[in-house]
Amino acid sequence: MFQSPILDVAVGFILVFLILALICTSVNEYIAQILGLRAEVLWRGLCSLFQNAAENKAQVIAGKILDHNLVDAMSPPGANPSYIPSHIFAVAVLDLIGLNGPDNTGETIALRFKAVQAKVESELDPAVYATLKPLADAAESSLSGFQQHIEDWFNATMDRASGWYKRKMQIITFCVAIGCCAAVNADALMIGKALWTNPQATAKLAADAQSVAKLSPPTDLSTPKSGDAAKPSTAGTPSPSQGILMESKPLPPELLRSKTDVLGLIGWTGKLPWQPGYNQTTEHRYPGSLSDFLLKLVGLLATAIAASLGAPFWFGVLGKIASIRSSGQTPPPSTPSNTDPNQKVTKS
Repeated sequence: MFQSPILDVAVGFILVFLILALICTSVNEYIAQILGLRAEVLWRGLCSLFQNAAENKAQVIAGKILDHNLVDAMSPPGANPSYIPSHIFAVAVLDLIGLNGPDNTGETIALRFKAVQAKVESELDPAVYATLKPLADAAESSLSGFQQHIEDWFNATMDRASGWYKRKMQIITFCVAIGCCAAVNADALMIGKALWTNPQATAKLAADAQSVAKLSPPTDLSTPKSGDAAKPSTAGTPSPSQGILMESKPLPPELLRSKTDVLGLIGWTGKLPWQPGYNQTTEHRYPGSLSDFLLKLVGLLATAIAASLGAPFWFGVLGKIASIRSSGQTPPPSTPSNTDPNQKVTKS
């Protein structure tokens, strides 16, 4: 157990923020699925690939890519996919432009692409040919090299498009954190007072934190369901450009126990201020005055900001503090021996 009271309080705070961040992450995932944010980002990214096309032609080209059999098979009927692996996108594009077949023709990719220019410009748009021509020139005579260039181009474009998704999710995360903290009365000021004045609860959270700190890595809480192998973002929210669709795992017993202990420190109790029998001395009371309301607002905002940092952040902080405390005190320097180093030791 952590031996410093101040550090125990700090660890308790970190564990509270971690549990709340996990709750907010779960809510964010549901919101992202309901709003179809990943599918929307993918659509924006596909349209931006051919943004130099004629009016509304970029949307038409993006629609043809989504309607391709290989791409369409990656989503339920009547719904757009939330991700496209880069190699599937490249194969679909090569099929749409009619540039597929054996890779041993001896001709350069630029010449083969030139032969289908009329087809590409008539069925798709001249911007498609102009956009892909530099990639074809760089591939020389390797069709697989051309495919790799298309994959790299797609990944780079989707990385830029995912910036919109991250900004959108940051706003959603903060709003969710505010709502969750207000719903469960996760007031940082109230929590700090409870941890400082209740050593038993603090010690219990510190013991929970030691168990939780051994859970590594934090990304074990969710796993890729399908798509390209890539790491989740550091904010705890997967990037749509990585082809990640997260599937929640059941929380390990250590976190379930910690969640129960944390929820025991928060919550609303008592009657509303306008109801008879309202108790102004209860710590978990509803704010009954302007000063109470302002203090409650400050505490809730502080907790919401902390929870918005994400579970991976608090896992990292908790792990560092746990490693510092588990290292123990530095052993005292050994005292020099009075024995002459040149003196031989004789066995009795």
